[in-house]
This record gives sequence, structure tokens and C-alpha cells, in this order.
Amino acid sequence: MSKKAWEYGREIVEKERPFPERAGRVLWDDVIRDGRRDLDNMKYLWGGNVTESLMPLFFIAVYVQEYGNLGYDVRKAEAMIEEGRELARTKNDIALYRHTCRLFKTLFDSPKKEDHVHWKYTEYNSFEQYDASVKFRNTGLMSLTERNCMIRFTQAGLLRYVPAQSVQPLKGITPKRLRKFMVR
Repeated sequence: MSKKAWEYGREIVEKERPFPERAGRVLWDDVIRDGRRDLDNMKYLWGGNVTESLMPLFFIAVYVQEYGNLGYDVRKAEAMIEEGRELARTKNDIALYRHTCRLFKTLFDSPKKEDHVHWKYTEYNSFEQYDASVKFRNTGLMSLTERNCMIRFTQAGLLRYVPAQSVQPLKGITPKRLRKFMVR
């Protein structure tokens, strides 16, 4: 079985080594700048806002939920969220940074739920495997009337959908308003 994308990413991070020739050329100003950027990115995980609407974002919970949806037992990581929210609220950045690292480690070390539906999906390595396992229902031949009716409905749907989607960004143009011009 081939590796998943997250497994490659984790392997790269765990096995990566710094470049020795670069170590002598790093300026302290760059280290401080990068540290501030990393700290800002970490704080954004615990609470940010969409630029225009200012809708609140809470990415860390989304990551935990997403990992749970992939068939992992994330209860330990979920239990850590409340403490992280309190650290973010009190603006205790160093403790929050440590806590975030611990949370991600706990999340990535979460055990697999063997009975989860995600692990029951069949992975096909070739189209031939898929073709051999899928059986389509034989509906027989379509009568000419049914065929013409289906073609008319498909054309009517496309005639409404395509123009509506292509001009929708223009203010005031909606599929409902277009429909009165297209229906004959």
C-alpha cells in the first residue's frame, strides 16, 4: 500500500537536517523576524478573522476534526484544545507555542480506529480493478420518446445554468431573472 501525503510530509520533517554551510550566514535579525512570523502563524491557528467579513476562524479545531474524519482517535488532542484557547486568550505566547507543538504531536500520534468507515473504502490501483468490481445495472434500450425527452431536459438545464454562471458576478443578474428571458 502506498504512503499517504501526510506520511510523506511527516517523514520529511522528521528526517530533515539543516544545511551546515548556511549556519554561519544566518543573521540574528532574520532569526527574530522568522520567529515573529512563526509566532503570528501559530496564534492565527488559535483564532483569526477573515479579512473582509471579520468572521472568526479557529483552525486548530478544524485540523483536529479533519484528522478524526480520517479515522484516527483524536480524543486526547480534543481534550487539549480548551487549555490552548485559555493560553491564547491570556496571550501567553511561549506557553501557547509549546502547547501547540504538544497538541500536534498528540494529534499525529493518534491511534488508528480500525472500525472507522474511512479505512473500509476500497483503494483501486488501476482502472481494470475498478472496472472488475463495479457492476452497472442494465436498463435496456431507451425508447425514442424517452431519449428525446432526456435530451430536451438536458439542453434546457444547460441553457439556464451556463449563462447564469458566466454572468453571475455582474450585479443584479441571477438565474431567476435570466429564466424569464430564456423560457419561451
